Amino acid sequence: MDISPPLTPAVLPAPLPAIPPSMESRSDETLPQVNPSMCSAKTAVVPMVYVPVETPVWIKGYSSPLSARCVENYLNDTLTMTYVNRIDEGGFSKISAWQGPDGHIYAVKIIDSKHREKTSMKGELKALPLRHPNIVRTYGVVCQADKQFHVVTEDTLGATKADEVGIAAIVTELVPGKDVMELRIRDELPDNLETYLSIVIQTCKALTYLHQECQLVHFDVKEENIMYDKETGAAKLIDLSFLRSSSDESFTAGVIGTYKALSPELIQTIRDGKRMVNDPSVDIWAVGSLLMSLLTSSHSPAQFNKAGTSFFPNFVPSKTDRIIIEQRILNFAKTRPNLKKLLIKSKIYNEKILKIKDILDLTVNLLSEKPEQRYSIDQVVKQLEEISVRLPVPPGKMN
Repeated sequence: MDISPPLTPAVLPAPLPAIPPSMESRSDETLPQVNPSMCSAKTAVVPMVYVPVETPVWIKGYSSPLSARCVENYLNDTLTMTYVNRIDEGGFSKISAWQGPDGHIYAVKIIDSKHREKTSMKGELKALPLRHPNIVRTYGVVCQADKQFHVVTEDTLGATKADEVGIAAIVTELVPGKDVMELRIRDELPDNLETYLSIVIQTCKALTYLHQECQLVHFDVKEENIMYDKETGAAKLIDLSFLRSSSDESFTAGVIGTYKALSPELIQTIRDGKRMVNDPSVDIWAVGSLLMSLLTSSHSPAQFNKAGTSFFPNFVPSKTDRIIIEQRILNFAKTRPNLKKLLIKSKIYNEKILKIKDILDLTVNLLSEKPEQRYSIDQVVKQLEEISVRLPVPPGKMN
């Protein structure tokens, strides 16, 4: 892999707040200091800086392929973006803050060079036209063919043959707040049903837009992919890598999404090697898993004990133990609804939540083994909003 010289950090203009060092990495893990030219990462957690709602003009003029030593050089030299600092990293990508030539700060996800051609889903390309307040805004996708790079925007999407390019980087808005998982790990997420419902309702509204207006399935709904701003109460769905059209008939078997949130029908198709399930119901199961995790302090079907009486300790096996996760989820899915409810209740320690019977019934429905038994996404939103309206008003919010 090419290693370019270190990039010079941007000198931020006065109106833009600097990114606090405390926000550069998570407190629950030690992240190595990364040279901007080295690739690997996951999600952005930095203060929001206003960026235009529409695609910035400056990013639209680079649709013709140009040679560059590596994608960082392309961002720096061709797009005239300036590296600010690293935000987070994972196994196949890294996310950093970059300043655009317009002075705004953007989040840039850079895919490891070894995985660019393997990014067969290319969901980020499908994300370019999306406009929803609860979905991260994608401005441009840097595609690569050999050593040539070019930017695909909404305007040039129709001229792009996805199977002929690899995705090298994605330029998105910088979303404020932290992901829900990080808030939980840091014990910064308020332990109340009002907050949980708000997060799930906003996530479901994003899915309603994807499922009904765009005919798209997200395939990776989980706590780590939902940003939540405690100051405003806003939640946004991020990481659109696995976006897939619900009408796509070429969906072959393979792993998609995150194992701990896979629906039983997805697991079964992976095992059978059949054409992948490409239905919005897989996102509904993931919403059920999300809701269950919020209500029970991180317990999900992936921790289910085959004995049917309890859950394993709150951990997820390593990638080499994926077969264990698969079997736990399948076992949970096959469990009778009344027993599922008892199991979930056994892990809820907030007495106020235990009194809301409807929320338990809804969670069990979303985690039904058969997809056709699960509510549709608009039914989920309706039920969640009805439950939210009936919640007692906290004393501090009474007139």
